Amino acid sequence: MWFPAFVSFNENKTQNLPHIEFSKILNVLKENVQCSPDEASVNIDVGAEVDAHISLNVFASGSIVPPKFDVFGIITGNPIHYRVSLLG
Repeated sequence: MWFPAFVSFNENKTQNLPHIEFSKILNVLKENVQCSPDEASVNIDVGAEVDAHISLNVFASGSIVPPKFDVFGIITGNPIHYRVSLLG
């Protein structure tokens, strides 16, 4: 007779991924136009910030004899904070 611990299983594992943090300002357009005696200029920047904490949760339950999964799933937990700015 098999021991119940070897026949069935119910597992739940969580893995936290590395923290992701990103902050960048990119210049989209920078132009100067000179028409004597006047001058005009345009400067447009886009800024982005991301702060993410991501975790994976895998769970499974079933039996080894006979081999079958009753439940299997993957859940991601990801509180992500972001901000995009148009600067000019």
